[in-house]
Amino acid sequence: QNILGLVAEEPSAAAWGNASPTKPGDSPMKEGAGRVVYELNGLQLSIPLYAGDCDPLNPPKIGDKVQFNINQLKSSKETNAVNVRILERANLELPVQTAAETQ
Repeated sequence: QNILGLVAEEPSAAAWGNASPTKPGDSPMKEGAGRVVYELNGLQLSIPLYAGDCDPLNPPKIGDKVQFNINQLKSSKETNAVNVRILERANLELPVQTAAETQ
């Protein structure tokens, strides 16, 4: 599917240790979910983003442009973002002036 979106909310840091598969019958963890906003057929939509579906060495941050697929659980019809890849990092840091620039 390869859908493009922006990270609106990061998965919580506490959720990074729970990347192992859940027990059969368990639904994915609800707490600690982040959120990705994307546009589909002109509609602005959002979808949950779980830490286990991201690279733990390179976690997504708010404002990052990501590419992902949509997974739908058969039992509950819930959807979530999977195979999340960061395409472009958000530049939210303030520019730092060097000593040469201030003189």
